[in-house]
Amino acid sequence: MTVELRIAEEQRGDVLLLRLVGRLDVMHAPLCDKVITTSASRGVRFVVIDLSGVEYLSSAGLRVLLAGSKALESRSGKLLLAGPAAPVLQVLKMSGFDRILPIFLTEDEAVESLRGRETKQ
Repeated sequence: MTVELRIAEEQRGDVLLLRLVGRLDVMHAPLCDKVITTSASRGVRFVVIDLSGVEYLSSAGLRVLLAGSKALESRSGKLLLAGPAAPVLQVLKMSGFDRILPIFLTEDEAVESLRGRETKQ
């Protein structure tokens, strides 16, 4: 049985919402990286990644999240995480990513936090 990573994209104003389902591991991290970097190169500055459908997050997945965050920050943007299930949240906390990237309970909360930030800039 092969578990893949599926990524659904939804544009909400200036915010790109990425809903991930599956495993964000060494086999599938390159796909996520490609989606984030392609989006950033198209001018997307704000990305919310919904992790509620991610069942496993490896160090390769963490690297993609960090690289994506840096790519967006270089364009005065931001990457936020939303809805991680308990095992994924545990990985984020153990690795210190909860101090690096904002994590929200829901994608709506994350999107709203960015909307408030956009009006201040």
